[in-house]
Amino acid sequence: MDNVWYYKQSVKLEERIISEFKQQGKWNLVIWSDNEFYRSVHSSHERESFFKFSYKKMNNSVYNGIKPKLFKFIEMYSRWSKLGSFLPDNRTIYDYENIFNMMVNYTYHKLVDNKISLIIFNRAPHIGGDFILYELGQLLGIKTLIMEQSQFPNKFFYYFKNEDYGNFETSSNLREYNKIEIQSKFEKEIWYMNKKEISTFNIKNSLYKKFQDEYRLIKELFIYRTDKNAIERYFLKKKYKNNNNLYSVSSIDLKLKYVYFPLHLQPEKTTSIWGGVYVDQLLAVEKLRDILPEDWYIYIKENPKQNYYIRGNSFYERLRKINHTILIDKRFDTYNLMKNCQFVATVAGTAGWEAITGGKKTLVFGWGVWYKNLPGVFKFDEGFKLNDILDYNFEHNELEIALSKLMMKMAEGIIYLQYSRGYKDYDFEINIRTVYNSMYSILYNKNGEIN
Repeated sequence: MDNVWYYKQSVKLEERIISEFKQQGKWNLVIWSDNEFYRSVHSSHERESFFKFSYKKMNNSVYNGIKPKLFKFIEMYSRWSKLGSFLPDNRTIYDYENIFNMMVNYTYHKLVDNKISLIIFNRAPHIGGDFILYELGQLLGIKTLIMEQSQFPNKFFYYFKNEDYGNFETSSNLREYNKIEIQSKFEKEIWYMNKKEISTFNIKNSLYKKFQDEYRLIKELFIYRTDKNAIERYFLKKKYKNNNNLYSVSSIDLKLKYVYFPLHLQPEKTTSIWGGVYVDQLLAVEKLRDILPEDWYIYIKENPKQNYYIRGNSFYERLRKINHTILIDKRFDTYNLMKNCQFVATVAGTAGWEAITGGKKTLVFGWGVWYKNLPGVFKFDEGFKLNDILDYNFEHNELEIALSKLMMKMAEGIIYLQYSRGYKDYDFEINIRTVYNSMYSILYNKNGEIN
């Protein structure tokens, strides 16, 4: 029987899954905790258990192994702020170092003292505490299952090493080959990118649109009573909008040679973990500028959902210093930009998938890109040559075959319940059984022994 740490997402699904595995005699003790001690919203019992914990001696080689991960932890964990989620607060690097060390010591002993033999995540570690949990698990040699919901309805990826996302070499085939068809076009109906999700940007000129920030401020001051934090957020939003208006353009020439680079929403896992060093998106833009002819342009479009997070004055100052790089208005049609570009560049975004399904080639900078080994996708490294992508051609049928083979490694079910909105046949009870069966087949063989 396994002792399990099931990283918590606070959904009823996981509680039922845990119960099923316990009833089948596969799991014994189960820690069901999210491990984010200083976040703005957390369950009180987790907070109390952490603050009651006192330092205990830990293995030096394990500590020395995780200490180099401090900067990555800071980048991730700064999203949890007393001022509100995603807004880095006034903690110093030393504050974060102290939090890091307390969390490492606490997590280490929770793993060791409870003899944890299996760690499970239902999405890639990317927010701080989950990252420490994953890294300590690796250092201690604990089997770790990571599940990642895909954009394909009722399908999820699984893998056992974080760095394997996109290659899936640690994943086995769960189904027979079945050739699927992909519409040969850029446009995709992805629920989280649905126009309804970004309808704020399509509202016609109105009093609400003009004064929505002021309306929000009044609500926060007199209804939510967040006081000075609301005021600070209000001015940050204003500064962000002013910078966008100042540095973005509303008219571009689509006949010029250009590469289309849509920015990611940040902070998010696509950059925080899967982007690697290119969590700094402007570094990717700079590297792209280095390999392009001088007369080529880079057209950059901000993510429709982005707000003031990670977009301070220095971001725009740095951006405008990159030659022939133009920030264009958010309202530009992304598919028209894809249609006319030489190729699409992205860290790890959905835009790359949309591009190749419409016949346009893609250059990706991140390491964690689920579609990175499909036809039409090139991975940036120091040896990358522009002619490699320009001289390459691929057929749509090649893409369908490659994706069909990749989908053999996908499991059935919805393990991150927000994605149930993208599956019209979703039923909670059926999904519990589906996810349990998928997880069982991933973790255990026909004889009930762990794989």
